[in-house]
Amino acid sequence: MLGFTKLLDRASPRLFLACASGRRFEKATLDLNFPSSDPTGASPVRIEFEDLIVSSNSVTSGGDRPTEKFEVAFGRIVYTYLIDRRQPVVTNYDFRSRTGSVGTGTNPDTDSDGLPDAWETTYGFPIGQNNAAGDADGDGLTNLQEYQLGTDPKSGTSFFRAALSPVSGTPGTWQLSWNSVVGKTYIIEWTPDLSTPFSPVRTVTADATTSTASIANAGNVGFYRVRPQ
Repeated sequence: MLGFTKLLDRASPRLFLACASGRRFEKATLDLNFPSSDPTGASPVRIEFEDLIVSSNSVTSGGDRPTEKFEVAFGRIVYTYLIDRRQPVVTNYDFRSRTGSVGTGTNPDTDSDGLPDAWETTYGFPIGQNNAAGDADGDGLTNLQEYQLGTDPKSGTSFFRAALSPVSGTPGTWQLSWNSVVGKTYIIEWTPDLSTPFSPVRTVTADATTSTASIANAGNVGFYRVRPQ
């Protein structure tokens, strides 16, 4: 059993419905982000569950903004956290088999296929078998490419997407956002036209599953792209 307290937001109705209906989720992911000024030095955290149910949900109206507390029960948990924006540290425990493992500094990859054990387990790939070259969802990307891009290897509708949008009130400044893998470095590139080779603009190390970068364009016409390093 694990409990969380958070401000009411768009996810609150779904949590309440999940609790009221007793729905069981085969897999679920919870991303926790902390302010950079956090004096404890807390870093972004991802918690992955299997066989999860929301067992309780309550709302407290005191204070300026109401909060809610919810508890979850689960069969397996994988806890990943990033230390000082370096490689993630991963620990997992399966309450069903009463087994677990811990990886310090890197995400353990027992079979050395480039796919971390926790990631393979989350998506149902056997550990001890090289799964890198497979294409579980038949979308033309290998399982290794899906891991590198932060997409679901078993969903043909899960894609790596980047979006560029203007920053309100700041002419000439744009925000680029894309889905990312915590700890992975991405390169932002630009070209004035698609016949000219792309040139690097900057690199960004992801600390969440969605990354953003502000770009001052100064009226230049061209094309941007993002790719893993």
